[in-house]
Amino acid sequence: MESGLGGDLLMTVFRLIVTIVLAVLIGVSLGIAITASQWTERGISTVLAFVYPIPGVLFFPFLTFILGRTETAVLLTALVTPLIVMMLYTVAGCTASAGR
Repeated sequence: MESGLGGDLLMTVFRLIVTIVLAVLIGVSLGIAITASQWTERGISTVLAFVYPIPGVLFFPFLTFILGRTETAVLLTALVTPLIVMMLYTVAGCTASAGR
């Protein structure tokens, strides 16, 4: 990998693409699964709504403690907020289309 600004830009774009792909795949899948019953929808939506306002960067120290200073910790930190947003929007869309 290149060093300097070019390498940093490539790594940032790579992280961005991976984060978007994972957020869409995991978020939509879990969002659809959450709407399987009203009980799970209400419970998990409440937890997601509680966690959503927390800035994603605040999860980094916790993930770094568990995973160390690895690329996985950086990607999971970047994934927190878009994943929650995708799940909440998918649940809202499924609920609206089901007429609940």
